[in-house]
Amino acid sequence: QLLEASKPPLPPIRKAAKHFLLTTPFRYVPAHASRFREVGRHGLWYGATKLEAACAEVAWWRTRFIRDSVGLADEKIVTLHTFFAAYVAGRGLDLMAPPWDAFRAAWTRSDDYSATHRLANAAEVAGIEVIRYESTRAPGHACVAVFTPDALREPRGGLDATRQKWVCTATQGHVMMMAEDDRQRRFEWRR
Repeated sequence: QLLEASKPPLPPIRKAAKHFLLTTPFRYVPAHASRFREVGRHGLWYGATKLEAACAEVAWWRTRFIRDSVGLADEKIVTLHTFFAAYVAGRGLDLMAPPWDAFRAAWTRSDDYSATHRLANAAEVAGIEVIRYESTRAPGHACVAVFTPDALREPRGGLDATRQKWVCTATQGHVMMMAEDDRQRRFEWRR
């Protein structure tokens, strides 16, 4: 109860109570910008339609963390990650479909988020709840940025039934994501 009271408040939720994993990103203001969120704004929930794309996004952020951290250039960082399934439904914008796909180069820049920040700000003002976009880290795969917990719901059987634990081992030049329960299930990236 004490821990819960110390957390930032959730934004208003119009629909039924949500699993904490679906609401946690909306409580916090991240210290760094992300594809659809500027520094100083509340967080978004990011997801991918394929596990490989979700892992690729994590891998990119791990290598960026190592690259940006003084003293970690020669280190190996091991982190644990939980992936889970959720349903996304709401008023949306699909950047992988016409007419938006004509601007693909602006949406998929690796380090320049200025165009996606402008788009996200305008979309949010217009009442957009979800943006579907192509993963920059796993080209061809779809990801989603969700602006409100109201656009998320648990899958049938509950979110906990879909949880998967993965281990990420990262260096400056290599990242491996491996399922904790099956070492044959893995994805690797080299820089």
